Amino acid sequence: MVDTLAGLGMARTPPPRKSSATEFPSLRSVARSLGVSVTSVWQVAHNPQTNKVGAELSRRIRAGLGCCDGGDLEVGVCLPQDIARAGGPWAADVLLGLILAAGTSGAMLVVAGAEHWRRPQWRRSVQGLIRLADATPLSRPGLPCVCIGSRQPGQDAVVPDHVEGMAKAVAALHALGHRRIAFVACHDDPHGAPALVERLAGWRSAMRAIGVANPDPLACLIPASGPTAQRAGGAFRVLARRWRGDAARPTAAIAFNDLQASTLRSACAAEGLPCPQAISLIGFDGWKQFADLSSVCIDYLAAGQGALELLRRRLSGPVSPTEQIIRLPCRLVLKGSVGPPPPGSEESPNRIPGHALLATMCKR
Repeated sequence: MVDTLAGLGMARTPPPRKSSATEFPSLRSVARSLGVSVTSVWQVAHNPQTNKVGAELSRRIRAGLGCCDGGDLEVGVCLPQDIARAGGPWAADVLLGLILAAGTSGAMLVVAGAEHWRRPQWRRSVQGLIRLADATPLSRPGLPCVCIGSRQPGQDAVVPDHVEGMAKAVAALHALGHRRIAFVACHDDPHGAPALVERLAGWRSAMRAIGVANPDPLACLIPASGPTAQRAGGAFRVLARRWRGDAARPTAAIAFNDLQASTLRSACAAEGLPCPQAISLIGFDGWKQFADLSSVCIDYLAAGQGALELLRRRLSGPVSPTEQIIRLPCRLVLKGSVGPPPPGSEESPNRIPGHALLATMCKR
């Protein structure tokens, strides 16, 4: 079953943060009120799964600290082993969304790396598990698990609507007169990464919708055997050099993500193809550090809200026999990296309906 946040009656952005005037109990005040040592309170505060205090005392300390008690939802959050590589800048937005959603719903989050969640005692301590990106699959019989950012067979997931995002990007470029719109990706698994597979499928579908029956010759999938950013730099220079001498080269390209779009822009500029005068570029994900790059932006803050909602569904009602999927909406933001095709490169007088259409698509 596939849902959107709107279909669940949920806002696209998380609730506002609590006032900074909110006072939190100190370790010393909780210890004094319960008649226990500060060390015991510290152990529970820093490791809710500690076995150094009894279960009943641990519950009372967590309640004193303002954490959930046994009647609330305790959720584990499993981080990728290499979060900088697998999660990228969006991981921070996902974690912030989880924290805000948990604070509003009364859930308690236990955030740790995959090496901790491999231990059975950790998995037994929570009612559900949320995995970020390609964190190691972990399970136990009866433990609901939700993936954020990627999909695993048989598990619920919150993922970007890659097809919708690609459709908006291709439609915007086509509205400006582009038809030779390439899809460019440098990835260590160019044929099996779920996000890459879905974005490629979305690009193909959108290209066929504008009348390009066989878009595959415009797909540039580059395998990366080392650090993706380093491999992409050299590979994109070779690609841009090939484009420079090709009269039928693409006049626009959509990259797998914003980092690769920025790298491709530098490579094209070095080969005499400035952006957007010679080629228009759009990235994916909406990373904030690329302020002047057009991009398909994803509301990753809302991912935490959706993941907690899927866990509550699994715990509170009849279990669906199939995985449940929530699609995060995408918003196209056009900036200085997009323009019309170079003069003489395309016959496009009938494909430029004006900026009103682009403005409408950007607001969706």
